Amino acid sequence: MKKLTKLILIPILVILILTFSFVIFILPGLISSKLDNELNQTFQGYYQLSFENTHSNITWQGVDIVFDDVMLKTDTSVLNLSNRFPITFFEAKEFSIRGIKVFKLLTGKELNIKKVLLSQPEVTVIVPEKYNTTDSLVNKENSKADYTEYLTDLFVDDFEIADGKVSMVFLKKPKDTIKVGEQVNFHLEEVDLNLDTKEYIISTSSIKQVQFSMEKLNITPLDTDIEYSIGHLEFDYLKGVFMATDLRITPLIDMREISKQTDFRKTITQLHVASLNCTSNKFSTIKTLKSFEVDSIHLKDVTAKMFKNRNKPLSSATKRLLHEELKALPIKLKVDHILIENGNMELQILTSNVKPPAQLFINDLDVSLEQINTLAVSSEPMRIQATGKFMKDAQFKLNSSLPLSGTSLKHNYTLNLGPMKFTSLNPLISRLSKIDLAEGTIQS
Repeated sequence: MKKLTKLILIPILVILILTFSFVIFILPGLISSKLDNELNQTFQGYYQLSFENTHSNITWQGVDIVFDDVMLKTDTSVLNLSNRFPITFFEAKEFSIRGIKVFKLLTGKELNIKKVLLSQPEVTVIVPEKYNTTDSLVNKENSKADYTEYLTDLFVDDFEIADGKVSMVFLKKPKDTIKVGEQVNFHLEEVDLNLDTKEYIISTSSIKQVQFSMEKLNITPLDTDIEYSIGHLEFDYLKGVFMATDLRITPLIDMREISKQTDFRKTITQLHVASLNCTSNKFSTIKTLKSFEVDSIHLKDVTAKMFKNRNKPLSSATKRLLHEELKALPIKLKVDHILIENGNMELQILTSNVKPPAQLFINDLDVSLEQINTLAVSSEPMRIQATGKFMKDAQFKLNSSLPLSGTSLKHNYTLNLGPMKFTSLNPLISRLSKIDLAEGTIQS
């Protein structure tokens, strides 16, 4: 009996020692070598990957692999590739994959991972002036290989990117096209990816939880003089909350100068929104890229300054009304309620290069939009209610209903304007015409 026990235990012990030795001493080197070879074969040394330290371990949860001080850099001396692929510099404090269920992968086509962590990553991408990915260096035969022969399902219990930073620079306009995101945090729970599918992978996979936050997002699109920025972004899928603060659209040069550069009459806008809150228990609808359903959207402390140059000709393109724009969107909408609280708007209209622009003011603006539904074939019309102060003097109230479905073209508008002095209209009337109002009152 003892001999039989020894005969059984000795092979098991040897296997365990060999497995442990392989994981601790051999596996990290194999992985590093494989990654290095793949990058060299695909990009001919253009991208170079290095680690300060690589180590692995076996725990009761599975195999752990940890890469310390990860760095990816671009060899810019390879000039023939700099116009095809972005110059990328990446570094991270730690990249770890923990709790790899190796046995499940060996006995089937399923890879289970307990946790993936990317700690303090910093990415800088420099996009070349002529970006071309059609002439790829990837070996076409290898790119067509069917990886599902080895892996059909990937499950990650916890995926996290902690305290990251991302920036992107376009060589065409390096000073004006920098996109920056600081303190980027991204967290996924129970990610189940179905790799054996011919459909859009997102629609056939599942994720239990998505959390995301970012500070200081700045975007300046190419060939524009407008900057878009957000102070803080936060999203929590399970709580059904999307939040953003300090949203801005900022012209980088004087709005009058921007209007001179346009071929047709266009409204240039400077916008600031103190906070935006969006709640929904159906954020998952966006996954199909066909519809988006939201319970409520609340914008608070909205300030807009707009400029229009009437010296420019009107465009021949057909102008759409609000409800027509909503119906024409490529994605269907269902929003129960939108509330704009404490809005202030100024519109400047330039009629000549000599006169100061005419000014139209709307202050203390509160707007409520209900039943925005382009998803249903037949739905209730969108309802709009607005209250505020016109030309810093007269209180007003607007009620409207606009059809978003069906063939009905019936629109309803009701506007009530309170008492106001004629002179309150002078910033608008006197600069659009030669009339200067002296005295009088509009009763209602």
